[in-house]
Formats: sequence, C-alpha cells, structure tokens
Amino acid sequence: MAIMERELPGMGRNGRMALTDCERRLLALLAMGLTLVEASWQLALSPADVMANRTRLHRKLGVSCDEELAPYAGRHGLLA
Repeated sequence: MAIMERELPGMGRNGRMALTDCERRLLALLAMGLTLVEASWQLALSPADVMANRTRLHRKLGVSCDEELAPYAGRHGLLA
C-alpha cells in the first residue's frame, strides 16, 4: 500500500498539501527549472515575494534547495 498522505511532509490535517495556490504554482515553475525572476514574471509577483514564498515552500516540504523540489513534486504527483 502507498504511504499514507498524512505521513508526507507538508501535509495538513485533512491529508492535503498545506500549500497555498501561489506556493503550488511556484513549485511547478521551479520544478520546471525557471529562475526566481522568471517565476516572478509568470506569477505577476515581485522577486522578493517569490523568494518569501520559496522559503515557505522549502520549509513546508522539508527540502533544503530548489533542486530537491522537482523530485519531491514528481514523487507526490504535484506536477500533473
């Protein structure tokens, strides 16, 4: 049986990712290899806002760098 969702880092009480919509979109963009500036253009946010969202994203998912985001997102079906 697959790992229960509640066991995965970044999960909320309801078993869903405890990520905002903006964090989810940022995750997808960074996992595709976009830079912070490119992601800020795509999200219509300032680079400073994107950096703050990225920091929260790393903390929520328990990753230490952007290079860990794509494998995490792929393992948990977040890039579909």
